[in-house]
Amino acid sequence: MTPVNNYNSQCNMNDIRAGMTGHKNLEVTAQSLLLFGNGDGGGGPTPPMLEKLRRARAVGKQHDAGGQLPLVKMGGSFEEFYETVRKETLNGTRLPNWRGELYFELHRATYTSHGSIKKGNRKSEILMREAEYAATMASLADPNYEYPKGRIDAAWEDLLLCQFHDVLPGSGIGLIYEDAEEKYAGIQKSIMKVLDEAYAILYRSSKEISAGAPARGNGTIFAINNIPNYPRQEVVAIPLVAHGEVKSCSAQISKDGETGYVLIDATKNGGSMIGMPKGLYADVPRVSVAQEGAETFVMTNSSVRMTVKEGRIVSLVDVVLEKELIPEGMSGGMVIMEDHPNNWDAWDVDSFHLEKQTHLKFGSMSILEQGPLRATLGTTLNIGQSRMEVEISLDAIAASMKADARSMVRFNTVVYVPFCL
Repeated sequence: MTPVNNYNSQCNMNDIRAGMTGHKNLEVTAQSLLLFGNGDGGGGPTPPMLEKLRRARAVGKQHDAGGQLPLVKMGGSFEEFYETVRKETLNGTRLPNWRGELYFELHRATYTSHGSIKKGNRKSEILMREAEYAATMASLADPNYEYPKGRIDAAWEDLLLCQFHDVLPGSGIGLIYEDAEEKYAGIQKSIMKVLDEAYAILYRSSKEISAGAPARGNGTIFAINNIPNYPRQEVVAIPLVAHGEVKSCSAQISKDGETGYVLIDATKNGGSMIGMPKGLYADVPRVSVAQEGAETFVMTNSSVRMTVKEGRIVSLVDVVLEKELIPEGMSGGMVIMEDHPNNWDAWDVDSFHLEKQTHLKFGSMSILEQGPLRATLGTTLNIGQSRMEVEISLDAIAASMKADARSMVRFNTVVYVPFCL
């Protein structure tokens, strides 16, 4: 933060003076920034603000001002300001060094009122990392391929703009989110093209298996490990309606026959760039799910055993360590809490929200998939007039290839909310 200690000054005299009185490095530079205007999308500078600055500049130039106001300079740019400071401080060597995080002790545990925005942010971050790596490898593989720096830089600028502190938590006006959704869609379109171009260099004559369009031609099925040098195994669900050829390498076919579950292995050579389908051999564990009583279901693989009883997860056992992970008297599942912070709606989650919890119970359950690669329970959950459809899945494999890794229990939810039209 600047010495004025805000970024939306109204150009009052106390703010202008704070550029001097709040300056902690006057011994090396007399420059200070005044960031003025109605910020956070509030409209920017106004004519009264400009008039205040004009008068402050005139007062500061008076010979009898007595140093009560710093000299105000209008115009210029951030680049000019930092270049001036750089020269005054001998390229920054006379400024103090800060070591550690620039941590702001507010807005902690922030969730969001716009789930699609955080999803768009995270998906875009993952896509950007994958594209940067693929484009770098393509530029090394083919001297005629030019790294698309302009498109990648433009996508990063849009992504970082959408990380502004009123976008991610959902505390901005509606127009912000319409704009952010458009930017995420633009990033997806632009960077997927970058990926396609890079993969066309790295994996010549290969064709992508998309969710909707049938594959063209036959050949070896493989997956790209987008975390290179990281050995991993993944269960990939592929629609068989469009890709019947995948059925032969699927380790499991869904009950309705529409989805093939393929075990992809990318563990060779410490994590190769290519993952290949792997069968359920003796070294691959199985997963199972069984109903034990009217309202009791048990999901088990080689590392964990989970029991759902009367709508709650009552037990989660580490099979390897023979240890119960859910403390006595507690249970797992969906929990809702009141979110009424003392300050800044949609920004803060105050500690007392933990004292007002409602533990929700799953409704009637059914077994959707029985393994051996993926087991899934289906259920519903009602919250007032809203309904959530929940799928609880457990894969046969662990979450990573580390020796102490365990499997992850995945929850997929779809929420139906009634609207009055």
